[in-house]
Amino acid sequence: MQRTVPLVLFFIHMFIRSSLSHSFDVRRPPDISSPEAPKVFYATTYRFSVPCVASGTPVIKYSWFQVGRDTDITTDSSQPVYVDSYTGTLQLADFTEREEGTFICKASNEFNQGKIKAVSFSPPVTVYRSRADDFSDEEKTFTAKANSYQVLLCDKKGDIVGSTIGFDWYIGRDTKYVNKDNDRLFIDNEGNLHFTYVKTTDTNLVEGYRCGVSIEGLPLLRLSANKKFLKVIPEPDPQQIAPQLMYSNRPVKVKIYLSAKLECMFSGYDPQSQNLPLIMWYFDNGTQIQSTAKFGFAHENRVLTINRVSEDDEKIYKCEASNSAGTSKKEELFLNVTGPPIFVAGGSPSDISVPEGKDAVFNCNAKSIQSEQQPEEPIWYINGIRRGSHTDPNKYVVSDGDRKLTVKSVMKDTDILCVQCYVENSEGGIWGDGCLTVILPIKVIQQPVTPQEIMHGDVIDLAVTATTDPSMTLKQKWEHNGTVYDNLEQIPFVKQRAINTRELSDDQFEEVGGLYRVTLYHFHDSKSIDIDVVTKFKPVVTAPEMY
Repeated sequence: MQRTVPLVLFFIHMFIRSSLSHSFDVRRPPDISSPEAPKVFYATTYRFSVPCVASGTPVIKYSWFQVGRDTDITTDSSQPVYVDSYTGTLQLADFTEREEGTFICKASNEFNQGKIKAVSFSPPVTVYRSRADDFSDEEKTFTAKANSYQVLLCDKKGDIVGSTIGFDWYIGRDTKYVNKDNDRLFIDNEGNLHFTYVKTTDTNLVEGYRCGVSIEGLPLLRLSANKKFLKVIPEPDPQQIAPQLMYSNRPVKVKIYLSAKLECMFSGYDPQSQNLPLIMWYFDNGTQIQSTAKFGFAHENRVLTINRVSEDDEKIYKCEASNSAGTSKKEELFLNVTGPPIFVAGGSPSDISVPEGKDAVFNCNAKSIQSEQQPEEPIWYINGIRRGSHTDPNKYVVSDGDRKLTVKSVMKDTDILCVQCYVENSEGGIWGDGCLTVILPIKVIQQPVTPQEIMHGDVIDLAVTATTDPSMTLKQKWEHNGTVYDNLEQIPFVKQRAINTRELSDDQFEEVGGLYRVTLYHFHDSKSIDIDVVTKFKPVVTAPEMY
């Protein structure tokens, strides 16, 4: 957002006269434009950088810190993590999992020869190193009867971190994919290979089956260390097998606003058609779920995707499968929608401009989503320094369960500042940041005397002289006896900020009396002035009677 540029005086022409009595003092606290929102990065190389871009006056200086550590990150370029002192970019020069964490940029500028320093925090940036460790699985042989269910586990995979993780299965080496046979075979979100029913052609006792892991952005395919062998025993008299749930990923936990995937894997065999079991999904009230922009299905309906989950999506979902041999019972999967606190409307600290002498109020009001524990009380920072015993309690007042911070009687010379608040629950935390710009108030330099008792032929004075902060565009609104005008010149009979009643008829003279009100205002301040005009006719002098 573009922050207000506080200067000193603004000139209003037409009906407001101003004079410049201060030198321009340009002050803009830091306004960080990048990163503009919390981000998560998965570094795929050992060199990685995160820029920090801010505007402000005077010149902006940059530093970074890692959440959980007390000191700012060094500018020493020989270290694996350092800050470019010229650009403010966070450089991860030799990045491994040891350096993983959450980082925040601090943009600052100084005023009054360094006596005052405003510090703004960026949204947090979390960085992980994309990687896939070696498998430690063991060679194993499985035996199954034809037409029965079987699963080959993709186990002991080690640590896998990445933005998008993919699984597939191979015969022998990584050049021959396992044929999924029109979705008779299914790979779940843990990489396990499920056979709805096995065929004798699935037997592999030589090359074996191997699980493979790939990560978006990394030119590697990590294969399981050892092979899984499968021997399928023929079944001379195949029988119908009714569907039965063999695997689900319940309970499912997902962060709010992300997509959730619910999985149900059923066994089942139909010797007549050899069709796969028909899977259907239901809400807890029994209504069948249809494919929409919100809900999607994949892999013969084994996977239900719920896009951009909200609090209302936290509930029980049910899956059911059927074939000619029968119908399974409805299996329940609970979707737990979770996440860190969320700022309520107007609850986050925001950039504000406040006239000098008034109080500045910052809010930090957040809630947890339903079924989560309510957040802890907010922690406040003033210019990047945590509020504590060193903080003047008369100047900085917290109230409403620490959800409100008031800066009392702000002054332009001393109170250019930024505040931060941190709120957390069991699922994480959120940061809020807002900066204060103090502006000069609207000041009336000269105004007409009120009430004005006017005789026909006198001049009604409506001239007003006012000043305000030059960063503000001072506007006007006039009223006369309840009628509203955009400016003074719209009022009947006004010329050069006055009314010369000598030019008016008696009827017109009666009209110009009454209450005039001018409201001087801009987005952050307003002031009204009332001018009461009382019209009087000169007494009529009659000649004495003659006797």
